[in-house]
Amino acid sequence: MRPAELLFGPVGVIRVTPLPDNKVEVTCRNGLTKEQNSFSTTQEIGDKIVAWMNGGKSNIQDAIPELDVDLREMCISGITADEWKDIFDV
Repeated sequence: MRPAELLFGPVGVIRVTPLPDNKVEVTCRNGLTKEQNSFSTTQEIGDKIVAWMNGGKSNIQDAIPELDVDLREMCISGITADEWKDIFDV
């Protein structure tokens, strides 16, 4: 269990669901609001996300460089770029 999960419960990626056409839906939980957010990506990147979740490389930017910084943050904390701006006023 990650340290943040001790305080907030599950945060970041909570599930990767197969979709048609070699795609997946990545569902993430925002640890602050407890809401779920999701995005779609390729099966290949979905596989990398699952490997990262299961203890692959610890740095997400090394494990999944194909994702932009906002999606990597969403995988870690569940917070979307818009929520980040709303919550932290940046």
